[in-house]
Amino acid sequence: MINFSDGVKHLYLRKLNEVSQKQTSGLNQWLTNGADYYVPCDQQNNDFTIGTYNPFDFLNPYSYDINRLSCAATESLRDIGQISWQHKFIGWNITKFYYSAFFSAHCILKIMGKSLSNIDQSSINRIKDITTLYGYRVGNLNNGLYCISVDTVNNRFRFYKVPKYDNSHEGLWCYFTDFLNDSKNSVYHQLPQHEAQIVVEKIDELIKALRNWNSPHGNWLSRIRNLVNYNQAYGTWYPYKGYNAEYDRIYTFLNLHKNNPLTIDIAPYAGKDILYFVRTCQLINAISNDLLCDLETKHPTNKSFVKTGIKQFESLYA
Repeated sequence: MINFSDGVKHLYLRKLNEVSQKQTSGLNQWLTNGADYYVPCDQQNNDFTIGTYNPFDFLNPYSYDINRLSCAATESLRDIGQISWQHKFIGWNITKFYYSAFFSAHCILKIMGKSLSNIDQSSINRIKDITTLYGYRVGNLNNGLYCISVDTVNNRFRFYKVPKYDNSHEGLWCYFTDFLNDSKNSVYHQLPQHEAQIVVEKIDELIKALRNWNSPHGNWLSRIRNLVNYNQAYGTWYPYKGYNAEYDRIYTFLNLHKNNPLTIDIAPYAGKDILYFVRTCQLINAISNDLLCDLETKHPTNKSFVKTGIKQFESLYA
């Protein structure tokens, strides 16, 4: 049986597999420090570019954020449990499943070089200062969510805002769904026809779930999360009116994220919102885990940053 990663590994951010343990800070701290990059051009409105002489100057803090997100996803799942005094108490557990998938989707995008990163004000201020020092002009730069485009030939990294992605939840799911849709054709160039079809069908199954209820931005998961959190829907909060005994099955899905994503079926659960929601979250978590495991095996000296991230977390807590 092939793995999901077999169909998309060609999309990994170049040289990410060579990043070693252990990184100590993420992109924002690195940008704020300002010691390991230069500015090669004018900066546009909410669009700035930096360069490095060594690609790992950027990849090291970038990988720290991947570790941070993957551990947060697993920690969210690790905290899910059935309450002894009231088995119907699943409201917060639904939220934890959601955030595990939210963190994993970010992680997947970063592995693929499609990062959607929250750049804070201290980073923006430092970029402005360094741009001025290099004698270039600075446009109107604001903090917020930036896409990152990587030029691996010249070691240049462009950070830019895209309006439809500039929203912490809806923007993330829109970007993630667009990435999944755009990646399908390339799978056929990576694998034999039959195997490629298996991977693409799983991608289509996930896209269909994310666009459930005619959600054009692929944000069905966040819509369910909002219904549970803010409308207290589905009887998941006291007094549990409308609670369906079938919801108890979510606890049997707790270890799905450890499986090969290609073996996780979600389509049969369509129409059973809570079960469909949880299995979709776990499929996203499984994809993230599969990619991280594959990345770990590709480190040239078996010292991947993944070892000090999700693998270390699992050995300690999971």
